[in-house]
Amino acid sequence: MTTIAFIVSIMFETFSSWCSCCLDHPHSNPFLKRATVKNCLLSTDDEFRNIVFKAPIPDKIMKNHLIKTEDVPNEGSCRVLCYMDPNCVSINLGPFIQGKHLCQLNNATDKSLAYEQGFTYLAVEVTSTFDLSFLAVLWYLSAD
Repeated sequence: MTTIAFIVSIMFETFSSWCSCCLDHPHSNPFLKRATVKNCLLSTDDEFRNIVFKAPIPDKIMKNHLIKTEDVPNEGSCRVLCYMDPNCVSINLGPFIQGKHLCQLNNATDKSLAYEQGFTYLAVEVTSTFDLSFLAVLWYLSAD
């Protein structure tokens, strides 16, 4: 049973990581390289969530709720990092300097916003979640 749940989880994780692969892969369609990830599916363990980024707020950042910081090549990569972290509900994106952006993942939204020139704040809205563990059970029961 655990193996089946793991397989189902891997399937959804592979699907959700497609967002990152399409944007960053060197052989991807040029249109996709210019695309902005706005909506993506995420699977972590036995939970599935669909999130949407709200409109960007220029020259603002969230303070005192930072959970992770990483350098990224573009805004889409920062969004994908947020998708992949179930605790991430907003991001601060730094200006493009020396070929990279500073990506900061936050665990809160719309609190403690402060002025920071060149940064952009983006909040996340979780549009749906559901438990994937029952899919493995259904698949196991119907596999006979």
